[in-house]
Amino acid sequence: MDRSEWIAACAHQLQRRWRTVDPEVLEEVAADLWADASLRILPATRAATEWLQPVSLASPPSANGTLARVPGYDISRGSQGLPPPFKGQPEKLQVVIDVADLGRVKITYRLSEVRYRGRGGHYFWTACHAEIIE
Repeated sequence: MDRSEWIAACAHQLQRRWRTVDPEVLEEVAADLWADASLRILPATRAATEWLQPVSLASPPSANGTLARVPGYDISRGSQGLPPPFKGQPEKLQVVIDVADLGRVKITYRLSEVRYRGRGGHYFWTACHAEIIE
């Protein structure tokens, strides 16, 4: 990816976090990030996320709250790698997926059951925990 494309992608990622900041200012910030060799070697969106990490109001990577930061479609995508839910499955299973703004995330799914008036039930996987893998 050349310099101008990298800066544009980085500025777009910054705008996802700072929607009210002027796009030209975000491009200037992205150009400053390009000047940092340690960020320039990363994909633009990852570089912006790394740079925003200290100023983010979000939880630290290992703390509770990470699951709330994972988009629903990524939680659903992760559950597609699980075996069909039925009684006798392990109570919890884990899946590692790549999430756009977070990087690699390990999601823990719990086997849950809904019972129908004491007769039979329906089993399903529920995401119950997530942590960022560094």
